[in-house]
Amino acid sequence: MNGVIATLLVAALPAAGVAQVELLSDMRATHDTSLLDPAAAFDRFVVLRVIPSPGSGAMHNAEAAIVESGAWGLLDDLGARGVARRGTFRWSKPLRAHVNKLEAEDYYSPFSSGGIILCELDESRTGSEQFRRVCLLPESWAQAPARAFAKLRQRPDVLRDFRSVAASGEPLLAAMAFRRLLRTHPNAVEVDRLIAGSSGFVRAELVYLALRERSAAEPALRRAVRPGASPAEPQFTALGIFTAWLLDPTVAQDCPWTTDVLAAIERSVPRDDPYFGPLFRIVGLPGIESR
Repeated sequence: MNGVIATLLVAALPAAGVAQVELLSDMRATHDTSLLDPAAAFDRFVVLRVIPSPGSGAMHNAEAAIVESGAWGLLDDLGARGVARRGTFRWSKPLRAHVNKLEAEDYYSPFSSGGIILCELDESRTGSEQFRRVCLLPESWAQAPARAFAKLRQRPDVLRDFRSVAASGEPLLAAMAFRRLLRTHPNAVEVDRLIAGSSGFVRAELVYLALRERSAAEPALRRAVRPGASPAEPQFTALGIFTAWLLDPTVAQDCPWTTDVLAAIERSVPRDDPYFGPLFRIVGLPGIESR
């Protein structure tokens, strides 16, 4: 484990490995895609593959700073003009002291550990200022921004029908629409229907948003771990809860029933599962090792 993760999470993840980094990457992607602003200037966005240099994200003791460096390659210009096909980056940032609350960037940085990002790219700037509104995407979502932005360009008012959009399964639009829907204070039945009908990272997004907004998510999440649920459902339900717990510690206090949901998932996974083991350790459950 390297970079910001090493400096801030060494106590939480004493034996880091590929699975732990994957888990934190998925958490960051769930957070970022859930909160993507539909009012942003989408004509300035691009999709990039970020490839850090060896040692990117390492702490330089002499400077008391984190140095991130590497290269990026353009995956989709989303209609923008004159975007370079590739480029490089390098900057340093001071190591934060006396951190009271960790942000998603503290847990996983694509510029330290790699990934696919959606961002505003300004090649006239230097350092981290080149990349604005950085949104880490799941590895399988490289084409999702193009589909979402095409629909928004064709129908700028598409999110007004947020109930149908939230149920559509279109990854980025579903989260945008669900977030709008939550502002209308939907009842538990509607939240249940939308979460139960979702899958994959969309499910993680909706679970995270419902918990973040303290919406009526309990029936849906208890249903998600019912006997016979597909293996993918508990994984992404747990990921949504994990993201909420990690980025807003008061969720565990305000929604204590989420412990029951995670415990039910914990009992259903294999002892040697490399993904869930770190998740349960971080949130403080006994973990699969105790079974």
